[in-house]
Amino acid sequence: METTGLAEIPEGLLQNMPFLQELILIGNKIARWNPSTFANMTSLRNLHLDGNLINIINKTSFPTMLLNKIEVFEISNNPFWCTCDQRWFLDMLRSTNITKKIRNWPKFYSCAYPENLKNLLLDSYRPTEAECGINYFTSIIIISVCSVLMFVFFLALILYRCHINLKNLLYFPRVHHRIKNGYLKLSSCDDFEFDAFVVYCESDRQWVHNELIKRLEDNELKICIHHRDFQIGEPIINNIEKFMNKSWKIIVVMSNDFAKSEWCLWEVNLALERRRRQGKDALVLIMYRHIDSNHMTSELRTLLNTTPHLIFTEGFGEHMFWNAVVNGINKSLMLPPTAIL
Repeated sequence: METTGLAEIPEGLLQNMPFLQELILIGNKIARWNPSTFANMTSLRNLHLDGNLINIINKTSFPTMLLNKIEVFEISNNPFWCTCDQRWFLDMLRSTNITKKIRNWPKFYSCAYPENLKNLLLDSYRPTEAECGINYFTSIIIISVCSVLMFVFFLALILYRCHINLKNLLYFPRVHHRIKNGYLKLSSCDDFEFDAFVVYCESDRQWVHNELIKRLEDNELKICIHHRDFQIGEPIINNIEKFMNKSWKIIVVMSNDFAKSEWCLWEVNLALERRRRQGKDALVLIMYRHIDSNHMTSELRTLLNTTPHLIFTEGFGEHMFWNAVVNGINKSLMLPPTAIL
């Protein structure tokens, strides 16, 4: 049966040949066979399966009794897979003396798969316990843990992407809670010339003028900005203090550049004094750009820790942000807590 194009060993073919001593199946296309194929071959001494398409040999391929009695075992020139499925065969070769019976070992026994191990001698392939020791139960645990971690990761990602909008959303009930719990109104916006005074740094000027002020004035709010409203010839410090006092609220637009500006930090101190006298509702804080920890000053940290602030976000949630800014300007001033009076 040599080079006949045989693709499989017919089931039951050898069952009635218990006295067959030599079987030659060289140069065919045999890749696998039924575990019972060689079960009754008690007299077989020479087995030739070289030049076929055998990938894997495991503990069901040949009966132990056959391997013990065989004298010539030829399975060279097959496209062996060097994977964990081959581990049983390799362990058997290394733990017994059967290699003495195997023809052309190890020269003509090499890996055909995977690609990175192609042409490696089968004898040189040594899979480790770490590579092959994962059982079904362990696989289930690993898959489950990975699934949970992936879920947590995506949940954290969603919360990170949306936390600004959530924070802005929580701004409204906080205002309502303060009104409901008995704070008394101090004064009306009608007592002031401007609805808001804007504190910002020069590098954020474009956003402040093109976005912030435009949107607020579109809502019929009167905004004080120094280049337009300050009195010419008056010292800048006097102008700032005077027009802050003429403004119903103080808007503070914060960013990294803002935190690095000594002039802006001086204005923050004025805002803190206003907060101490009139409470946190006197300020509308906007985090326009995130402030790095190495630029965070004690004044800014105090301001952020004691006063709710809005975080600017583009796209989804931007409409909510602008509503919160307008509502923050329009809401009534409340008496500050006793602790800061």
